Amino acid sequence: MEELQKQNQELSERLKKASTIYKEQKAENLRITTERDELKARLEKYEEQIKVLESKNAKNEEKNTEFFDLLDNIDSLNEKVEEYKNSIDTLNEEKTELQQKNQDLENAIDSLEKSQQEYKKQCTKLIEAISNTIEEQTKTLNTSISNIIKEAGI
Repeated sequence: MEELQKQNQELSERLKKASTIYKEQKAENLRITTERDELKARLEKYEEQIKVLESKNAKNEEKNTEFFDLLDNIDSLNEKVEEYKNSIDTLNEEKTELQQKNQDLENAIDSLEKSQQEYKKQCTKLIEAISNTIEEQTKTLNTSISNIIKEAGI
């Protein structure tokens, strides 16, 4: 009987450990999901910034055309053209940086999603292993009880 209580106690401790691991994995999954959602929000923000920069870039290009039509003085015109070229270059650099950040965020999201899937797989395997162990120990316990009853002649 003490052996059964001991086995029952061991099973109970294992179940508590498995429950703790499950809760930790669930919390980790929540953290990953939250981080993924934050990254997606940042990604959307960067995409909006890219759109704004593209709009500004288009407006600057229109202004360049307007200056060609409006300015009489060639020196003044050349100075303005240079200013706008520099601003376009700056905007293009910013656009390139934002596109790189966008790509980095997409890669981070992919990585987080893969990690989340891996954590789910690990949890499932752990739960299956615990279930199998409990089944095996239950069978062993039932066999032991049967043997005790047979030996006792009951």
